Amino acid sequence: MRRHSQRHRLIVSLVLGLLPLLAGCSIGQGPPASSALSIQTAKHRRANGTPIALEPVRLSKSALAHVPTGVRIYSLTYWSRGLRCQAYLDVPSGGRAYPLWVLLHGGDIWGEPGHYNGFPVMSPSFAAGTAEPDAITFLPNYGGYGPSQGDVGDGYNDYVDVMNGFRALKEITGLHVRRKDTILSGASLGGIVALLTAAHDPEVRGVVLISPWPGAEEMASWLESHPTAKLTTDDQLYAISLSETCSTGLQSGWCRQNSVPYQDIKVPVLIVGGAQDPKNPPGMLQAMAKDLRRFNKHVELRIVPGGHAPMTAAAGAIEHAWYLAHGWNMP
Repeated sequence: MRRHSQRHRLIVSLVLGLLPLLAGCSIGQGPPASSALSIQTAKHRRANGTPIALEPVRLSKSALAHVPTGVRIYSLTYWSRGLRCQAYLDVPSGGRAYPLWVLLHGGDIWGEPGHYNGFPVMSPSFAAGTAEPDAITFLPNYGGYGPSQGDVGDGYNDYVDVMNGFRALKEITGLHVRRKDTILSGASLGGIVALLTAAHDPEVRGVVLISPWPGAEEMASWLESHPTAKLTTDDQLYAISLSETCSTGLQSGWCRQNSVPYQDIKVPVLIVGGAQDPKNPPGMLQAMAKDLRRFNKHVELRIVPGGHAPMTAAAGAIEHAWYLAHGWNMP
């Protein structure tokens, strides 16, 4: 994808949810509502992927300054797992078919069940900062995050919410998504969401992973192969949680659901990790890349200075070059 400034080259790393969202962007004045998109509201139906509402988002002047001319931002509400889930949608007004760029935020699957309204919830200001003139951008809040109902769950439930969001997109009149041209960008927990989605959605054409959570089976295997003395506090907590949740390997439903079928991922994959990442260290990402390459030769791993989901010029330049190398230069 073409990046129009340093802000765009670094925006994917920001998705992880470790840095503050763009400040000062409360909903306020913005562009007039566009009548180009519409849905048939179906509040009486709760089938997965049924859209409930599509509303133009009104932005403050500071947030609006980040939006390219002609791009409109919407809030989409849809049914998933019996929950009202919400996502933001950046739509260029060109009227032609566009690639779909999907940004998948991070989170915490180890915390107590509850609803999360802080960072890394997708917000109107973040949607404004990621708007592209040459792509439709989809920014879902999984169940339990921000406006979406429910409690924070795990990678599998988050993946289900994303897939149901895709179903809802197909019910929007006037939205033209180019076939087999969906690009996923997932960070931390969003990494397993991206991988599960890529393994099951034939429309996906490429995947970018920033400090990804590799999945229950792979993480358990990696942790078991390393002496406890070498693990960080976070690693030890992961090991305890996995031993309790996965018990005898993949016998538990949770561990099976949250394990990625690498053999089903055939599209190009870029993995970017931080050399000093205490959560998903380079060794874990190297093991992940090795397993992916057993089935897919188009897997690139790059380790850069920094911690979890490094938002640096080096990381942004790697991502930008990878997009160009694969022909994702928007017309």
